Amino acid sequence: MKYKNPILSFDCSDPDVLPYKKGFLMITSSFHFVPGLPLYYSEDLVHWKLVRYIFDRLPTKKYRAVHLGHGIWAPSIREHNGIYYVVVPFPDEGIYVSESKNPLKSWSKPRRIWKTKGIEDPCPIWIKDKAYLVVAFIKSRIGFNSKLGLVEVDSKLRKVLSPLKIIYDGTKENPTIEGPKFYHDQEKIMILAPAGGVEHGYQIAMKASSVFGPYEYKVILKEFPDTINGPHQGALVEYKKDKYVFFHFQDDEGLGRILHLQPVTWINGWPIPGEIRGQVGAPIKEGEIYLDEKKYPIQKKFFIDGSFPLEFQYPCNPRKNSYQKEKNLFFLNAIYQKTYQKKSIQNCISTKIPCKNFVMKVCFAIENLKDGDEGGLLMMGEDYSGISIKNVKGKKYIEKIDEKGCRSEFNENTCNVYVAVHNLRAQIFVNEKKFGNTFVLTKGNWVGHRIGIYAFNAKHKKGFGKLGIYFVRFDY
Repeated sequence: MKYKNPILSFDCSDPDVLPYKKGFLMITSSFHFVPGLPLYYSEDLVHWKLVRYIFDRLPTKKYRAVHLGHGIWAPSIREHNGIYYVVVPFPDEGIYVSESKNPLKSWSKPRRIWKTKGIEDPCPIWIKDKAYLVVAFIKSRIGFNSKLGLVEVDSKLRKVLSPLKIIYDGTKENPTIEGPKFYHDQEKIMILAPAGGVEHGYQIAMKASSVFGPYEYKVILKEFPDTINGPHQGALVEYKKDKYVFFHFQDDEGLGRILHLQPVTWINGWPIPGEIRGQVGAPIKEGEIYLDEKKYPIQKKFFIDGSFPLEFQYPCNPRKNSYQKEKNLFFLNAIYQKTYQKKSIQNCISTKIPCKNFVMKVCFAIENLKDGDEGGLLMMGEDYSGISIKNVKGKKYIEKIDEKGCRSEFNENTCNVYVAVHNLRAQIFVNEKKFGNTFVLTKGNWVGHRIGIYAFNAKHKKGFGKLGIYFVRFDY
C-alpha cells in the first residue's frame, strides 16, 4: 500500500503507537482539553479512527478553570503481561497511569504514581523482574532541560521505588533532548528521542547494556533543505516480522503538529527512518507499507442527531449542566461565568481544524438566548476571532470578535455562519454575507488552531438561556 505524508493533516502531537491484535493503537498529547488523551485505532498504520478518550476528566480542582497548554503532555503506551498501560505526565501535578485489558473499551481511573513538578515524557520498560521509567525535564518548571532521568517503579506501575537519577546529559551534544521512548534491541536497551527543538530538531537513537547507561548515540533522522522541517517526537513500531516504521510529528503553523510515517532501514544495528542519505535518514514525501489498506469513514458532519460528538472537547473540566439535548437538537447552555476574556470561557466545545483549505458551516438556533447571554463561534489560536451573538435586554446583536465597528442587530431566530479557509487564511460569512475582515489561523498553546462554539452569561447567576446547534459541517 502506497501513502503520502502527512498521513494525518490535523494536530497529532507526541504520538506513541503500539501493535494491538490485528491492528495498532495510537495515543497523542491533548494538553488542557477534556475529555483527554485520545486513543486512535488503525489496521494499516495510515488511516486512523478516533475510538475514545482515556481521561474523562483532568485530575485536581485546578482544571475547573482554563489553563492553556497545561494538562496532558507527551504520554506513552506499552503492554506488559496482557495489560496495557498509559503513562501520562502533567507538568505541574506529576505522573499518572491508567491501565486496561481491553483498551478499545475501557480504562481504569487514572492514578497518580509520582507527585512531582517539571517531569515530562515518561516511558516504561520491564527488564526481568524490574520496571523503570525514563523521563525528560521541563525547564520552565524545574530550571533545566536537555537531560534524561530514570526511576525504578514496581512492575504494575503503582509507585516509584527509587530516587531520580540522570542517565544522559545532552546539554552540549544534543540540547533540548526530550520525548524518550524505551525499546529492547536484542541484548541492548535502546532509547529514541528528539533533540534540537520542535521546529528544526532531529531524532537520535541511544544504546546501552543497562538502563543506567552509559549510552552511545547516533543521529538517525533530520531535516534537509528539500524536506519538511524538524521531524520530531514519535514511535518506532515493528508491524510485521523485521518490518519497522517510525511515526513522528511535524510542526506546521496553524495546523499544529501533523503526523508523518517513515519506513525504517536497519544499518549496523541502528534504525534509520526515511530515505537513506549517507548514514542518516531524511523525511520522505511518499512511501509504501506492506499492509492491506483499511480506510475509515471521515466524519464531516456533527450534532445532526443532537448528540455530543467524540471529536469535540472542552478547555477544562465541564460543569454538569453545560449542555442539554431536546428533540434531537443540541443546546449549549449559557451558564454563568464572570468573564469577557474569550481564552477563559469554560463552556466552549472545540475541534481541530482538518487541513489548510476547508469550509465550515454551522447553523445556530438563537431564539432561546436570554438577557445577558452570549454565544457563537470562536477561532482559537494565538489570537482569537469569530462571531458572537448577544441578547441585550431582549434585542439580539451579532458582532465580529476583536474587530471594532462590526456589529449589527439581528432579528432572526436562525443564524448560519460560514468560515471559508484558504491556506489557513479565513473569512467569515453570516447568512451568506461577508462579515468582518480576513484573518490568519495561527497555532495555539502547543496545539494547532481550533474552532469552538461557546455560550455563557456574565450577568445572571440563576437561570440561563441556551444556544442551539442544528449542525456543524466541514467540506474539504
